[in-house]
Amino acid sequence: MDNENMIRLAWTIDENTNEKVPAITTDTFSNGPGVRAVVWTQGCIHNCKGCHNPETHDPLGGTYVSIDDIVTTIKSNKLLTGVTFSGGDPLHPANELDVKNLCAEIKEKFPNKTIWKLDRKSTRLNSSHTD
Repeated sequence: MDNENMIRLAWTIDENTNEKVPAITTDTFSNGPGVRAVVWTQGCIHNCKGCHNPETHDPLGGTYVSIDDIVTTIKSNKLLTGVTFSGGDPLHPANELDVKNLCAEIKEKFPNKTIWKLDRKSTRLNSSHTD
């Protein structure tokens, strides 16, 4: 598989079909201001005590999804005010370039939407992974 223009996402279980699907939440109010999409990345080295998503730690887990498919998903919900990156660690070395590319696409196609990421230490938004 050619992984160019792709991003590795975690898996989730679809509530309606009970099947594994790539983890993109399309209408949440709990991951930032307004109505947001959440892109759940795969890969994390922090091993935080009490992590809510330990299944996202393996950088080789999850599945690849095209950036175009994610952009289409975002476009399908006219009520979205922004996109939040979570996971795993959106800035894990395995994710960093892909997340950067997806952010560039989002900024280009949806200039009025905000882009946030969750901080591993405080769950504040738009913070970086600093100790």
